[in-house]
Amino acid sequence: MAASPPLPPVSGRLLSDMGMRRGRRTGQQRMHAGMDLGHTDGAGTPVLNVQTGIVERVITDASPLRAFNGYGNGVVVHHPEDDTWALYAHMRDVAVTQGQAVPAGTRLGTMGNSSNGKFPGMGPHLHLELRRRRPNGRSPFPGPYPQSDRNPFNNLDPRPWMEGKGLRFMRRGGFEIQPGSEMAQTRPAWEGLGLAGYDPYPRHRISAWEVPESALGQKPIVSDGDDNAYEPPARFDRDVRFGLTPIEWAGVGTGALVLTGVAVAVVARARMRRRVAANRRRRRRRTSR
Repeated sequence: MAASPPLPPVSGRLLSDMGMRRGRRTGQQRMHAGMDLGHTDGAGTPVLNVQTGIVERVITDASPLRAFNGYGNGVVVHHPEDDTWALYAHMRDVAVTQGQAVPAGTRLGTMGNSSNGKFPGMGPHLHLELRRRRPNGRSPFPGPYPQSDRNPFNNLDPRPWMEGKGLRFMRRGGFEIQPGSEMAQTRPAWEGLGLAGYDPYPRHRISAWEVPESALGQKPIVSDGDDNAYEPPARFDRDVRFGLTPIEWAGVGTGALVLTGVAVAVVARARMRRRVAANRRRRRRRTSR
């Protein structure tokens, strides 16, 4: 069956996997029940439906339900084919309605940083959660937010789910579509999207996604007891094309200068040795005469 990447693959990045992670501001280990994906185009990047399904819920930043408080604008899609549910959260806007059938590759809305006011200063990204049906047969949304990876409730790791459909995550967090995969079938829906932030000649200045500086010095947010309260994603500043931070690029530049200096010194020393040897030969010839 056809599938689609949740964000345009060009310049898209994996920011955070599902599992325990240290809070950027509190330093405490907290459960992250989904996957965070970013893009160099930032807010307004198209968010695409991964698998064919039906929009079960549309949640809003303006009128939050307690069970969805913190997710901001979002869409819950039920996939009857494998009986899973996907939540796309923190969106800037939503382009679908409850009950709408959405084939893979349908534009659900755009990426943003809405959070019902819980995480001020959070950078634009897509939070994607995957859940299975509750043991009592009911939908997992709304439902409790897991507090530990040892008891994830109904949450599933979205990474293997998307990898099985053709999304390949590379060493530095970038992702691409495997040829011939389910996601490759929806190429017309996402091909050409997400090119605004793409630079084929990356320089030290390129940064894929990072939390605004104003957010780095914030005081910790105190949870009000909501099941889904969690820390925003960590700062992400790796180069999209080659996967290097500015510091690493500086190191590469320094290393190149050192190697160049060593090479120049070796060549100069070799030339000096040749001159010394030539002078010795001349002296010997004069002496022999």
